[in-house]
Amino acid sequence: MKKIMCMFLSALMILSLAACGSKKQEVAVEEGFKPSLDTSTGCHLVIAGGYDNFEALEAEIDNFNDYYPNAELVYTKVDDYNNMIGTVLNGNDAPDIYVNYSWMYGRDQYRSSIDHAEDLTDPKLGLDLDCIRSNIILKTDDGTLPMVPVFSNTYGMLVNKSLFEKEGLSVPTTYRELVDVCDAFRKKGYEDPIMGFTQQETTSLFSLTIYPFFCETVANDAEAVKKLNSLDPSAGEYLRPSLEKIQQFLSDSGVDLDACDEIENNYDAVILRFFEGDIPMMACSGDTVSGTKKRETRKPFRGIYRKPLYIYLCPCSHVG
Repeated sequence: MKKIMCMFLSALMILSLAACGSKKQEVAVEEGFKPSLDTSTGCHLVIAGGYDNFEALEAEIDNFNDYYPNAELVYTKVDDYNNMIGTVLNGNDAPDIYVNYSWMYGRDQYRSSIDHAEDLTDPKLGLDLDCIRSNIILKTDDGTLPMVPVFSNTYGMLVNKSLFEKEGLSVPTTYRELVDVCDAFRKKGYEDPIMGFTQQETTSLFSLTIYPFFCETVANDAEAVKKLNSLDPSAGEYLRPSLEKIQQFLSDSGVDLDACDEIENNYDAVILRFFEGDIPMMACSGDTVSGTKKRETRKPFRGIYRKPLYIYLCPCSHVG
């Protein structure tokens, strides 16, 4: 069972990490992957998590079954995952695979989740950890490795290329160009040149812009990381530049927060609002983009829409 779980983890790591590289790197990774077990191997694996993008999960399972068609994978979303996973693991129907987060390590509240995890450095598992950037691998006090990163969330925006072509404008590549093109669209009668989901979730318009900038601010500052990890109140000052940046962005680009508040969620509603065809740019994550193809015909367009371009802004790895 450990070997079967390991083969799933290996495949998932390769599929996910491939999304972080260039197109050339993606091809190299995909071509280099070879199943380590007999592809006729059969098993039944139960996976537990808090992730609820079932379309993306279905695609990953289909990719896995391309290699192991006789492996049956069952995914269960656990409500209040962070607080309930320990209880689930201690129950009679514990999953074979589950998700840990780096911030769980060292906290008594999540000790059960860490204790149930395999030590992924065990040579018997045969995991090639060299394919992962060393700076995102969790370093534990006892030298074990209860988790590795398997998911990458890339922040960016959907761009309606047809509107840019119609108005003779170029897709922005710098902050100044972004501000200028928003102003140009507004002068041409577009009320909302750029929109995004604004509710309190990790992929809101604010998080998409603040989080990458904040990470860049503290990434190479050892003192900042130390203060943040120790919950030093003075560490709050490190967020100030990011908050000032988002405030400036909202002012410069003229984002209408009232209009953005009408978008009910950061997935389906974001996609359908963009597909109405009158929004040149829609801030979102790579996760959101995964559902665009299935929704292309679901809503009448207000403007011009052909095929969207997705602009990547910043890759941010989630360790689990």
